[in-house]
Amino acid sequence: MIPVLWLCGPSCVGKSTVGWQVHTELGRRLGRTAYLDLAQVGFLRPAPPDDREGHRLKAANLAALWPRFLAAGARCLVLSGPVHDQDTARSYAAALPHASSLTLCRLRADEAVLRERVLLRGRGGGPAIPGDELRGRDPETLRRHADRAAREAAALDRAGLPWTTVDATHGTPAEVAARVLTATGDTTGDWPRSAP
Repeated sequence: MIPVLWLCGPSCVGKSTVGWQVHTELGRRLGRTAYLDLAQVGFLRPAPPDDREGHRLKAANLAALWPRFLAAGARCLVLSGPVHDQDTARSYAAALPHASSLTLCRLRADEAVLRERVLLRGRGGGPAIPGDELRGRDPETLRRHADRAAREAAALDRAGLPWTTVDATHGTPAEVAARVLTATGDTTGDWPRSAP
């Protein structure tokens, strides 16, 4: 049984970049550590009408990979990807039988910073993410995506999910990752310390 930390938040908040940094740091501290970016295991276009965000497909793929991570000796699993409601969180939790805990950590950033990050990705900045739907887009498409990211953030403020919130407005990915680990209980070596 291993603990699972799920980094979530609105589009362009830094889930993948910070998630990778958390994974890297935990690997240094704990040894064998697994990482999975949920966006990377759910590409299917066009999306089925009854699974527009691909959560059912991504949860099924996570369920298929989970035993492989356990068999390979992973000491913990770091996930990155969106979650907007309790039902979605439960569907992913069901894909992780025998996890010792599942901790949701929401990354939060100011609206102006989210907008800036959307534009940066559109211009090719930030990490190269396979399947990035923002890279090379026209300004109007990027503006609409930035508006959507701001709406996602506001909806997450109202969602009331049992998560730990970490500010990702300022700092390098490594600095935000350090804040995530501190906020989720890693300072005592008992990472993570709580489960929703």
